Amino acid sequence: MTENFDLGFLLLAAGEGKRLRPITDNIPKPLIKINGIPLIFFQIFNLVRAGVGQVIVNLYHMGDVVEKFLLSLSERVGIKFEFLHEPYLFGTGGTIKHIFLTKKYDMLFVMNSDILIDFDILKFIHEGEKMLFGSASSIAHLLICRGGPGGVEIEETQIIEDLNDQDKTWDLGKQDLGKQDLWKQDLGKQGLWKQDLGKQDLWKQDLEKRVFVNLNGFIREIRGEGEGGIYTFTGVHIIKREILKYLGGVNSYPLCIVRHGYIPSILAGEKISFSIHSGFFFDAGTPERLHEIHKRVQDDRNFKEFFESVFRTFNSLNF
Repeated sequence: MTENFDLGFLLLAAGEGKRLRPITDNIPKPLIKINGIPLIFFQIFNLVRAGVGQVIVNLYHMGDVVEKFLLSLSERVGIKFEFLHEPYLFGTGGTIKHIFLTKKYDMLFVMNSDILIDFDILKFIHEGEKMLFGSASSIAHLLICRGGPGGVEIEETQIIEDLNDQDKTWDLGKQDLGKQDLWKQDLGKQGLWKQDLGKQDLWKQDLEKRVFVNLNGFIREIRGEGEGGIYTFTGVHIIKREILKYLGGVNSYPLCIVRHGYIPSILAGEKISFSIHSGFFFDAGTPERLHEIHKRVQDDRNFKEFFESVFRTFNSLNF
């Protein structure tokens, strides 16, 4: 579907890394190393696997240092980087607003530079385009991951996750949901929440998480980190130009895409859809999380396999 729409790629790398001080006093957050590999390279690895050839990178804190590193990568990985040096912090929403106002993209693929995630970018884009430009007409499509144990059944979306088989998926497009046949199953056997599904709610509180979802395949509410919810927004999303309806009238910076874009759009009746990421995801935004990542490199087999693939690629570039 991308041949019908102009899609841009944005890698967010302007943050000051305040929660990681004093580390970020001398090194920009995107260049903090995990066993010798800069954080931002994990995103470059995923982009290269997807065949992405051009990426916009916003910069602010020690931006020249990040730019120099990415320029040294450019020819080796086959990605042309376009740098947006922000004179002050635009914020996630402000950067997205600026790009839509200065470029002709129909939509933007956006990814944070301080995460570690193993996912298929092209698959996510394909899923997103169906929701953004299909009958759902979402204004944005987010990649979310489960933050706690359990299974969830999502009506009118592509995925059912089974508590007992996290890798197993079904296409609900083949189900007649109008007959409500899915509600008649033995929920204990299916590994689903034992709730009254007639209430159309899956509200399970987990104070470390930050996204609420309901059964119709769209995000119902997004809150700040640590304010409840059983799913987490990974910082990977695709956004349509129409988000300017909500960001365009806000002229104070920095702008937050969630607070100034997504929350107002949901309140106005817009749809924000999602894909569920069932693999690993780490946000390296705090010293505690960095420590956890280093531990997982040693102990988590799936994460270790991904890391070793990235490590081999990075070393092949002769850094």
